[in-house]
Amino acid sequence: MWGGLLLGVGVYVLFAIVPMIGNVIISFTDYTALPGVAVHNLGFSNYTSMFSTEAAGFEPAIVATLVFVVAVTLGQNVIALLFAHKLKGSGKFAAVGRLLVFLPIALEAAIRLRRTPRWPQALFLGLAVAGSLLSDQQSAVLVIILVAVILLPWLLGASGWDGWAGICGWPRCGPGARPWPWRPVTTPTWT
Repeated sequence: MWGGLLLGVGVYVLFAIVPMIGNVIISFTDYTALPGVAVHNLGFSNYTSMFSTEAAGFEPAIVATLVFVVAVTLGQNVIALLFAHKLKGSGKFAAVGRLLVFLPIALEAAIRLRRTPRWPQALFLGLAVAGSLLSDQQSAVLVIILVAVILLPWLLGASGWDGWAGICGWPRCGPGARPWPWRPVTTPTWT
């Protein structure tokens, strides 16, 4: 449990807190992102010039930005918490919600695997199906049926084993290679 918590906090610090601190540090300079331009420390002069500007439309832009930030932050978090709370239950809404979460992910993964058959796409599809299995087994059956409907024509189609050329690195799987030497299924003979 603590490993997962530390991993989550580490990702949050790395991708949210560190860039935010970097933005605050950059705001005290005249950084322009142009190559070869020297960067100078300006102190609070950026902030004093921003709040003392007489440019038309500055105050309405600040107010609109603050309203947007507050509304989006509150709206996203409230909707996400309500949806997560409903998905935790065992009712019909929870089952349909979990299906609506994993169905598009598995659909995209299957289509990507069918378009470019490489091992990363196969791994992504495996993770999508495994995630649906971990959340709800009934929804996972529908996800697996969808994946099968998308992949079976490709797997059993006219391309034969050439469709597998990008997934496995074996020479027998490459384009133009001989098919695998399948043995016919026979029943044992009793003597």
